[in-house]
Amino acid sequence: NTFDFLFQRYLVSAYSKEKWPYVINELVRVLKPGRFLELCEFSHLFDTGPANQRLWSTVAKVLEGRGVDLNTCQKLEEYVQNQENVKNEVKQCYHGLKSNDIELNKVAISNTTSVYASLKQPLTKTLNISDDEFDELVKVSKDELFKFDTYYNVVRVYAR
Repeated sequence: NTFDFLFQRYLVSAYSKEKWPYVINELVRVLKPGRFLELCEFSHLFDTGPANQRLWSTVAKVLEGRGVDLNTCQKLEEYVQNQENVKNEVKQCYHGLKSNDIELNKVAISNTTSVYASLKQPLTKTLNISDDEFDELVKVSKDELFKFDTYYNVVRVYAR
């Protein structure tokens, strides 16, 4: 009963799938009655090239091994089902020409390659490649993200 508004974004890899209901309950617990909660998470990648298919599928394998559910974005509405005025909004974040915003492209590409970089050690181990091979793969993935107009869904769920 402390806050009027809570916003949580892009923490899909911070919690195991078993922890999500607890986290949502805690967010609701600290909200004042009748106030607002907003959750925002991303989906997996769509329309990827070979380098991104290889990297992203390995990211999924590594994170699933840690108990992370990369489909959390599809469950947000379910997690807040006991709240009022639940709204679900899905938008695509493109890495190429469909975004019509070169600055947004740069941010989307940076965000995706930052995920790869943050998991470099387990990814190189799982892929059985050297650091140099990994760096080259990420470099190729940057070009592919734009070329293939790769995108992910951004899912936002609002509740009162």
